[in-house]
Amino acid sequence: MNHGVRAESHGFEPSWHVQYFDNDIAEGQTQIGSSGAGHDSPIGFQGPLTWCAVHRRHRVESDNSGSIAIGGNVRDVVVDGCRLSHPLSVIKVDGTARGILFRENQFDGERAPRYEGDGITGALPEGN
Repeated sequence: MNHGVRAESHGFEPSWHVQYFDNDIAEGQTQIGSSGAGHDSPIGFQGPLTWCAVHRRHRVESDNSGSIAIGGNVRDVVVDGCRLSHPLSVIKVDGTARGILFRENQFDGERAPRYEGDGITGALPEGN
C-alpha cells in the first residue's frame, strides 16, 4: 500500500516516487493501492500527498479476489502490465485521483476489462 497522509500536528507525510514491480499476489483478498488522505496542512502544503506511483506487472492470481485501487489526494499514477485472474478483481479509480494511466493490463474471465469507479472516465487511455 502506498499512502500519503496529512498529520494533524506536524505537517504531512508524503508518499512520492514509489514503485512496485513484479508482485505475485495469491490466496485471499489482497488490496493493492495508491492513495492519499487529507488536503489541508498546518504548513500550507496543498499538493498531492501521493504522487508519481508506478504499479507494474502485478499478478493477482485466481485464488485471490483482491483488486488495485487508486484514490484520494493522489496524482500521476501508472498501472501497467498487471494481470488480474480472479473474476471479481477490478482496477478502481475514485473521482479525486488525477493523471492516471492504464497500459496493457489483462483480466481473466468473462467480464473484461474490469475498470470501475467514478474516476475512471478521467484516466488514460480514454475509453477504459
